[in-house]
Amino acid sequence: MGKKIVVISTNANPDYIFYAPYAEKAWNSYGWTLCIMCTKDVDVLELKITNPETIIVQLPEIEGLRTGTIAQAGRLYAANYLSKEDLIMTCDMDLIPLSDYW
Repeated sequence: MGKKIVVISTNANPDYIFYAPYAEKAWNSYGWTLCIMCTKDVDVLELKITNPETIIVQLPEIEGLRTGTIAQAGRLYAANYLSKEDLIMTCDMDLIPLSDYW
């Protein structure tokens, strides 16, 4: 088995970007690598990511779809960007783990 990777996503909405550094620290503390799928309108520096192992994927724009929709559905395509050996779990950006249940 490869890495344990938890996938979250966001568009440029500051209400969600706010959680990125907290999600990174929380998931990393339980041994999970974070993958953030973000839309093209996100300035990746705003995510305030500190762990060099965190994976950031910028999702393509899709004409006719709002960035929020792209961010929500984009998590479902994480396997296209990660190793087939990895264990992948999706999560909401504003859901922070409080135990090592997994």
